[in-house]
Amino acid sequence: MTILGVDLGTTNSLAVVYKEGKPVLIPNAFGEYITPSAVSILDGKIVVGKLAKERLITHPECSASLFKRNMGTDVTYTLDKKEYDSATLSSFVVKQLIEDAQNYLHEEISEVEEYIDLIPILNMLYYDTETFLKPIKEVKIDAA
Repeated sequence: MTILGVDLGTTNSLAVVYKEGKPVLIPNAFGEYITPSAVSILDGKIVVGKLAKERLITHPECSASLFKRNMGTDVTYTLDKKEYDSATLSSFVVKQLIEDAQNYLHEEISEVEEYIDLIPILNMLYYDTETFLKPIKEVKIDAA
């Protein structure tokens, strides 16, 4: 069983696998280890990462980033005339990281048993720990 670690960041995300006793960063389709946490949907086609980040400028009406900030809230984003919440947009990023890992490892990653994401300490300054962690944990497990 392959253990895939995901850092779903507000701005950028990455994936790592534990192999031969050490962590190995997973490159994306561009050969880069960092994938922008951006999503663009145009004509029903979902694009994640670098191209989606570029579309924030060329197609702002169908692109979003920084949505992780609104995890666990009722905030929605309209992309290609359809509403998406932060958890759904985050799930597109996680799915892309899993797909990149499958392509790199040449094996299928078919099951997510547990999803753990480190929450930036900065967010903890704005919320008490219990209030902040409960909805975030539930939403992130749903996203995974």
